[in-house]
Amino acid sequence: MIKINEGIVFSNDIFRILNGKNALDFDYTKNGLIVPKECQIEVLREDFKKDTNKIFDNKVVIFSEKDMQNFMYDSLEDSLGYPIVSLDKIYFEGDNDSIFLDCTRLDKSKELVSRKNPNDLKSVDNQIKNISQKLTEEKRNEIILVDDVVFSGNVLNNLIKKFKENGVDVKGIRASISTEAGYKYFNKILEKGLKCGCLLGENVIDQICERDFYFGIAQSGISVANETKGILKSPYFRPFGDAVNRASIPRKYEDYFSKSCLMRSIFLWKCIEDNSGRKVTMSDMPEKIINTNNDDRVINILKKGLIYYEKNANRDYGECR
Repeated sequence: MIKINEGIVFSNDIFRILNGKNALDFDYTKNGLIVPKECQIEVLREDFKKDTNKIFDNKVVIFSEKDMQNFMYDSLEDSLGYPIVSLDKIYFEGDNDSIFLDCTRLDKSKELVSRKNPNDLKSVDNQIKNISQKLTEEKRNEIILVDDVVFSGNVLNNLIKKFKENGVDVKGIRASISTEAGYKYFNKILEKGLKCGCLLGENVIDQICERDFYFGIAQSGISVANETKGILKSPYFRPFGDAVNRASIPRKYEDYFSKSCLMRSIFLWKCIEDNSGRKVTMSDMPEKIINTNNDDRVINILKKGLIYYEKNANRDYGECR
């Protein structure tokens, strides 16, 4: 296990997500969209790294997708013999002895919702009931929970209680990354504790996934409740979301950072449109996003977002060679 003591930590994931490794099982390619090449994604990543190093005075750690996978599997080395219930599909491939739990937190609430069926408020409870029943029938009522990142542990604590109510004991938690607070807490209350590949010290500002800074990426942002449209997604940049409170971006850099996220998203979707030979609309997206309609063209939505800042998106991102 490695430890990061200061700065801010980001984890890359959009290349795997675009190629179908996500909780929604949404494969952009299978849905008629040709995704960018890995070298085009690297252009975006270099630009993001430059921006965040400017904002955080070069105290930035960015883990690759391979790093995150290695962290995950290193943490699981002592978990043989226990059924795995995983909340993650990006870094954890799973096997015949693992079960996926489709679950995320609803913004400003302790309520847990499904990513695939966010408006079915009973989905998570029903999944836990069915998983528990299956395991009990097999006389296996002790499990390990797996997630990519552990923060306060509120979601996992909620799941531990729900499984307990259904006759299943969570013996331990395994993750790619954990905060020190989450690590100490779960090692105190669980027999097998919490193990992770990377531990974040108390002086680390935050840890955020790359997907949260891109529009239209599966699992991007947080789930928010809308009175008329149900559960929608909110990426972590304006005008769709909050970069300050969600991603710890200093207030003085909020506009700069949000504009940069908009331009990187435009570049991403321009690549996808060029590769696919057609326009891409919100109806092609894996999730509904706030302030959008199904027939809106994705690039047009993003360009309108730039009205908050300047009226052009001419940053030179270079070419893929």
